[in-house]
Amino acid sequence: MGPVEMLLGGLPNHQTTPINTTTMSKKRHTKEAQIKAIRDHESGRSQAEICKELNITAQTFYRWKKQLGMMTNPDVRRLKELEKENKELKQMLADGLLRERILKIVVEKKL
Repeated sequence: MGPVEMLLGGLPNHQTTPINTTTMSKKRHTKEAQIKAIRDHESGRSQAEICKELNITAQTFYRWKKQLGMMTNPDVRRLKELEKENKELKQMLADGLLRERILKIVVEKKL
């Protein structure tokens, strides 16, 4: 038994652990597809039919409707752009804070 196995306390290797195949993977629907489903419902198509086609629950459909009911496709595109920009800004902030922490450690060691 190697050092890693000793640290893990003899736990079984994760590669030999059987994978649970009974769980469903989550399918992600684009915002555009979500809005299309909402518009289809507003034009008279039944919610049950839409849910069955998209393999979603009624709860998911109504959550989409609550979140995106008033949005149009240009609104969704703008939202995606803003989310991307926000992600980039958060990464820049994290990088700056990390650089600041590293410089602080280096300065403390030199003194």
